Amino acid sequence: MLCKFCANIDLDQVATEEGYKHHKSVKDLLESAKNGCESCGLIRSAQRIEFGGDLDYGYDRGDLDTQITCRAYETKRGDFIVMRYGQDTRYDSKFSGSRPAQDIETSFLWAFLDVAAEEDNPVSELISNRKLGKRVPEERLALASMWLEGCLASHGRCSPMPHENIRSPTRVIDVGSSDGSRDPFLYTSNRDVTKWVTLSHCWGNVQPLKTTIDNIASHQAGMPLGNLPRLFQDAIRVVRALGLQYLWIDSICIIQDSKEDWESEVSRMGDIYKHCLFMISAEFCHDHTETIFNQRNTKRYVVQGCQSVSRGFQDTFVAYCGSIHEEAEHGILSSRAWALQEQILSPRTLKWAHEQLFWECRCTAVSEECARPSSLSDVYRLSLTRTGYMKRICLSNESFRLSGFQTPLSLWYAMVWEFSSRSISYTADALPAVSGIAREVARHTGFRYRAGLWLEDFHSGLLWWAKKAGCSFSDAGPTWSWASIRYGSLASSMDFITIYGDCQIVRMNLSKVISIDITHASNDEFSRITMGRLHMDGPCRPVKSIRIDSIHLGAFTTTKFLRHNAFTQYESIPTNTAQFTLDGEVPADAEPIMILTELANEGIILLQIARVGFRETTKEERKQKKILSGDWLLSPTPVHPLETQALILQPTVVKGEYRRIGLARLSDDLATGWENQTVTII
Repeated sequence: MLCKFCANIDLDQVATEEGYKHHKSVKDLLESAKNGCESCGLIRSAQRIEFGGDLDYGYDRGDLDTQITCRAYETKRGDFIVMRYGQDTRYDSKFSGSRPAQDIETSFLWAFLDVAAEEDNPVSELISNRKLGKRVPEERLALASMWLEGCLASHGRCSPMPHENIRSPTRVIDVGSSDGSRDPFLYTSNRDVTKWVTLSHCWGNVQPLKTTIDNIASHQAGMPLGNLPRLFQDAIRVVRALGLQYLWIDSICIIQDSKEDWESEVSRMGDIYKHCLFMISAEFCHDHTETIFNQRNTKRYVVQGCQSVSRGFQDTFVAYCGSIHEEAEHGILSSRAWALQEQILSPRTLKWAHEQLFWECRCTAVSEECARPSSLSDVYRLSLTRTGYMKRICLSNESFRLSGFQTPLSLWYAMVWEFSSRSISYTADALPAVSGIAREVARHTGFRYRAGLWLEDFHSGLLWWAKKAGCSFSDAGPTWSWASIRYGSLASSMDFITIYGDCQIVRMNLSKVISIDITHASNDEFSRITMGRLHMDGPCRPVKSIRIDSIHLGAFTTTKFLRHNAFTQYESIPTNTAQFTLDGEVPADAEPIMILTELANEGIILLQIARVGFRETTKEERKQKKILSGDWLLSPTPVHPLETQALILQPTVVKGEYRRIGLARLSDDLATGWENQTVTII
């Protein structure tokens, strides 16, 4: 059953700025849902509580208009895939500051529904998403083949750059023949393998089939398909169906109990993924015992009536909760640290998700549901996942520049943020797991890599902090590197994101890097770190000698910028105040003053790294969406000082040697009169 508003939605009005007028109030919407309108019930369940509040706790109160309006959320290409139902006046007023004070806590409707249409339905001219149907594996394989052929034929950016040196993997799996007359086997290449497919999978709690020193000869002789794990059989089936011969799986193509082979192959892993033809991503397989051919549609579709006078039809479409973006990025692999590099570097990714098949390459993104290919410049459609846009780091320097979205360095910091939220079985693998991405950043910038930081932007790289309380250290890197914190515990510092609205965070370096001594596990500068010592000179002061009226512990809150007309204001740290965020564990009931006393008694010192400020961007910069250097001295407009940021350092038993244990924000009045000191940070 549908109410009169949901039974005949005017799509012409939905696509306009005025929108389609729905129920007059939330009260009417809830009453309609109670009376049996499935669509109104779906809208109610799609409420974005973080924006509109909980509708169970007050709504429609006050003098503001309660009208609900339906609008197309994405209309850039003349079609749309999401409808937004909202009480616009209340939403806008809540953030403009003009809302009556007594109404500030009143909830309002703010809901999003994805919409889809059947392929042969005239509504499909306006609604580009397709209703998922039941497909057998052969149909999905045919779809994958079509996407691959289309990319190879028309996407030059997805192919290797001219004159790029492409090395074959040391070993690949020859998938054998489709008729079973020849078993798969491990093949040692001799630069004769030019096309290969990779598999990205979760090892899970069940150890996958591995190649070892003892069984490599057996694997080279043959690996009967029926003896292989289910997931590996599926990958071979995909490769065969697309008419290809070679497959690379990490657990089989690297000798797992050979340290020398592991170090050598991991150093090449970035190239293996970057130059593969495409990657099979087993998004929802917990381990190698599961199958990728198990998609099932669990979406709750609600049929809605619609009309378009301009196009001359009256028909139906379906609406549902849960966007294509959420499905694409909520797989098991999206929580695995190693998989991030694989997702970014591979030129083409075939994602076997829970309900449908996805395709992402450096130029486009598409799925069974989102049938129309997107363009590289269409960020909303391209970024089906949080990391989809990061694939552009593998473009040529010229193509990357023309993409105009972010700098290589800003992509690196975004990658670090994403990587740090993921899990990794062996924490010492942190730097090897991003080594391929680091090589791409170095290729674009020419910057020098130092344990996860870049020498040319070193001060910014030091300004990270641990977001999650109770995190612990790993042996992946020195304490001054973000890699020293166990996975799942970082948030980027404010210098990691350089533009907010109409202003830009800028930095004045206060300390100087004297030297950095690093020992690697191999000759590769992007490999594991066995020792890292940082020698710096800058303003230092013992915590016990700093008079602080107010001290705050815990993760830094997000930097806030409040927009008022054309101006931007920054919420700075109050005078005579310090905010400490500690990398290690802090008791939940800890009193800040007690922690400060303990730090003082332990001989903790602060080393000033940078003074942070902001400036308004110019009209031309905003027009070009230009991201500039974060250097205070290079700012073309006046800088407004905000605060000083300093490393919190704990002394070791060696004189002059310290470990980083956190980051401090200091009001400028607390950061004057400090004496310079040379320190070594391990």
